[in-house]
Amino acid sequence: MFTPKNVVILGVALAALAALAMLFQSPEPPRGRHITYTALRAMSAELKSATIYDNELIGRDAQGNPVVATLPADPTIATWLAERGVDVTIAAAGGSQSGVASLVQMVVYYGSLIIFFGLLLRIARALEGRPYS
Repeated sequence: MFTPKNVVILGVALAALAALAMLFQSPEPPRGRHITYTALRAMSAELKSATIYDNELIGRDAQGNPVVATLPADPTIATWLAERGVDVTIAAAGGSQSGVASLVQMVVYYGSLIIFFGLLLRIARALEGRPYS
């Protein structure tokens, strides 16, 4: 039977699972106007900030509008931009992380799934009138 207590437990379990899923989602970098590498070099004076993810640059122009450009394999591009007054940040694409961080993330993710399905099993048994053992 769906008692208020069982519905609350199920709601809390669903909310906790949703919160954990959102917590471990990779944030998508902001997208904006896509320009060519040649156009990027021409507008470098207008560029105020830039973050480089492997071969992609995501930055903001003088008006604060997002700008996206695909970069060639040029290790000097960050230095070149910095010399022109652009605030450059280099970030790992795809949220590259250490093995320990990946392991912790995996344990938390699968542990939360096990707890969630354990709670579902407990609720199902309580609804059938059988004690959980």
